[in-house]
Amino acid sequence: MKDISREKISIIVPIYNIRDLLDEAVQSIVSQTYENIEIILVDDGSSDGSRTACDSWTLRDSRIRCIHQKNAGAGMARNAGLYLSSGEYILFVDGDDEIAPDLCEKLLSELLKERADVSYCGFLNIFRDKTVEIIPDDKVLKGREIPYALVTEISFFTAVWNKLFRREVLLDSEGRFIEFSSDISVGEDGLWLSKVLKNAEKAAAVPQALYYWRRRENSATQGGAVIRTDDAYLTVLKAYREMTLEIDDKPTAKIMCKKYLGTCRDCMVQAYREKKPELKKALAERIRADKRLYGGADLFTLKLDLCVLLAEVNAPLGVMEKIQKM
Repeated sequence: MKDISREKISIIVPIYNIRDLLDEAVQSIVSQTYENIEIILVDDGSSDGSRTACDSWTLRDSRIRCIHQKNAGAGMARNAGLYLSSGEYILFVDGDDEIAPDLCEKLLSELLKERADVSYCGFLNIFRDKTVEIIPDDKVLKGREIPYALVTEISFFTAVWNKLFRREVLLDSEGRFIEFSSDISVGEDGLWLSKVLKNAEKAAAVPQALYYWRRRENSATQGGAVIRTDDAYLTVLKAYREMTLEIDDKPTAKIMCKKYLGTCRDCMVQAYREKKPELKKALAERIRADKRLYGGADLFTLKLDLCVLLAEVNAPLGVMEKIQKM
């Protein structure tokens, strides 16, 4: 294998009001055993001292660059970082997380060894006083296995931060970066990945937890099963719908569509619970219109229809919840 030390990795770090966690995150990056890296800190309009801390880090390590922008969200911060990057490989790290000292070394080595377009590792899911280790199998995904893993495998995960990408994979047919969406607050990682991974022929796994995901109470990437009905959360429906349309493999697209329609149903039930009749009606109409994307009737669609009908006739909430959980 060729000398990998010549391969440059650009590490893009979106930052917004995380002053208390920022230094630990950046320290874990500058301490990488693989040293040929550039670190791009993108301050997304912070107001808590993160801006000053970012500038301070540029004085401590010459590999660090920092840009400041008006608050526009993590996706727009990542886009800004992409256009500033110069590495042959791209890695994203959230500014409130940490990475193992050998993450870059191991992800790059595995990618080059397998001649893959993407490599990915396991991660620690850290929330409050509980830590869960998620480890992928030691394997190489090929072709249609990649979108299937995106939709179904927790170890692959619909997050950009446990993956190293060849730069070319992130470009569209005209040689421009595939950008993160500006109007999606929840689910933007998965949508972006569904576009980018179309360009990937191989994805190689490193079966170790090298990324430390610190889930915060107010994080946009909380994960979990909490359903909300605020405008920001409901953008996940657009993300899931577009993911369904982006996936070329029909069986995988059907699995994604089931996730989309199921989330629409859950939001509809939550709107009913919160006494938001207009939103409940809009979500019921959305389910009826987009059920065609699923293709064919089965037990899932029958229960979906029943749940919509119960919502429309204002059935007791308990009855709807039973159907929802079936």
